[in-house]
Amino acid sequence: MNIKNVVSQFKEGLYKSRIELANKLRFLFSDSKDKSDFLEKLEELLILSDLGT
Repeated sequence: MNIKNVVSQFKEGLYKSRIELANKLRFLFSDSKDKSDFLEKLEELLILSDLGT
């Protein structure tokens, strides 16, 4: 495996992670039904995103 393939796979993985996080954040901010636990949901989302789950 050469360095270009590794870098390409890494960039692709980061792109997918960024898109997934953006979609989840968009949904969280647009969900206006229940704001009482907004910060808890945001914290959970950010932690899970950092862990790569």
